[in-house]
Amino acid sequence: MLTAITVTQGQTRKVQLLIDETKGEWNTDENRNLSYQKVTEISGVSKEELFLRAENYFTYSYNTGKDVVLAKDKDQGLIIGKGIWTDFYVAKMSSMNYSASHVLRLDIKDGKVRVTLTVQNYDILYRNRDTGSTTSVLLNSVYPLNTASATKTREGKAFYALHDKCMMAISLLILNLKTEGFSIAKGNNW
Repeated sequence: MLTAITVTQGQTRKVQLLIDETKGEWNTDENRNLSYQKVTEISGVSKEELFLRAENYFTYSYNTGKDVVLAKDKDQGLIIGKGIWTDFYVAKMSSMNYSASHVLRLDIKDGKVRVTLTVQNYDILYRNRDTGSTTSVLLNSVYPLNTASATKTREGKAFYALHDKCMMAISLLILNLKTEGFSIAKGNNW
């Protein structure tokens, strides 16, 4: 029994170190949702061109039935989309698949974009031999947003995987805004 406790505590410490690596890269919003925000300068690119690039990003990246553009206003320079990352983390020992819905908001000006990414909950698929059931769990009820949680190791690993997914999504979006990654071929030279 003592050995099991030591192993569990050791894994929790290792997970805590991973979570500590992420500090300062994420916050919680007024509703205690996980939130990321990044402002990026894209010199020499007009608001209209950035808006077109952002539209193209959403068109090619948000292309499933569960991904939608919720709001789009060219004059205000605003696009808000909602998507889902399925099975971003799989807890093998407990047969659990974690998915997460997220909201991605872009505020666009001449030469500048503010990206806000918010995640409210996990959708966890619990599997056994014959069946499975999905439960939605608010992120603010699990570790590390709730430090009193009893399953810190598994929740910490899921959070770290989600954090990695969020950071990659923001980086890919910004790269595409800077490089016209998904822009449609222009003119007749194609």
